[in-house]
Amino acid sequence: MTLGNESDDPAILGRYLVGAGAIRFGIEFVRISAPVLGPLTLAQLWSCAVAIVGVTVILRSHRSAGGPGESTCSELGRERGAQLSFATVAAVLGMIA
Repeated sequence: MTLGNESDDPAILGRYLVGAGAIRFGIEFVRISAPVLGPLTLAQLWSCAVAIVGVTVILRSHRSAGGPGESTCSELGRERGAQLSFATVAAVLGMIA
């Protein structure tokens, strides 16, 4: 990643949203709040929503990053995008479970 590369901006935003959602989700276990859906509080549900939006932004940024001569359209690019997406989803689901 280089500074000034605008194609990375959505991916950075997506990573921030996933990270912020995951951290907030974890912090909400320490706080005492009334459960809303099963053992989850309203803040935890919002944190999950933020993380899901982050995953969506990351997936869209990897799909739209392709251009002439870029490796994202090659098999290597697809595999890397799939691994990143799977790892992100797995991290979010790991925080929920």
